Amino acid sequence: MVAGEEGARGAPGWAAYPARPGYRSRMSDAPSSEAPQGPAPDGPVPDEATSADDARAGLRPYRLLFVCTANICRSPMAEGWAAWYGAQRGWPVEVRSGGIMGLMGHPADPLAIKVMAEVGIDISGHRSGGVDEEMIAWADHVLVMEMRHASSLRRRIPASDSKVLMLGNFGGLVEVPDPVGGWRWRFRTSRDQLKKCVQGFMDQLPPPQPG
Repeated sequence: MVAGEEGARGAPGWAAYPARPGYRSRMSDAPSSEAPQGPAPDGPVPDEATSADDARAGLRPYRLLFVCTANICRSPMAEGWAAWYGAQRGWPVEVRSGGIMGLMGHPADPLAIKVMAEVGIDISGHRSGGVDEEMIAWADHVLVMEMRHASSLRRRIPASDSKVLMLGNFGGLVEVPDPVGGWRWRFRTSRDQLKKCVQGFMDQLPPPQPG
């Protein structure tokens, strides 16, 4: 069992908060040394797409909410990785992200967009937002980058307490450092850390169950 997830898996869904669109794979354009392995999340051949749809039919999706400070660097990248990894596993996964600052309507940092594009994941459609009670109710798990993010959510939205997890713990980190203001190599480091953390977290989840 994932640490701290007791009671979280059965969280109610909110139709007003569907999975955010705008995360598309461009695997065929990604450099071979950087590209994730496996079929593109949105580009399998028709038979594969049909098989994946059949496999996911009737399963309740995991609903994952990623939270950072401004929702323009780390949480959009984590959101993109979670959508990609869910597709690789053939799992129904809905992903969203937000920031404790409540910054609204801003695109992801240009360097975050660029380094994710290097591995075939398009987050250019992302727009920043905050985190509210309805998003917490929608989520099965709320994955934060820093301890202060967890503290802020627990203080403002007590219902988040049983759902909040430190994402870094699933990739050998305590916190996931913020690359904002850094060079491209720093964003690449953050991207790769987030991939490891997201995969580490999702690998500990049980297979999706019928909804």
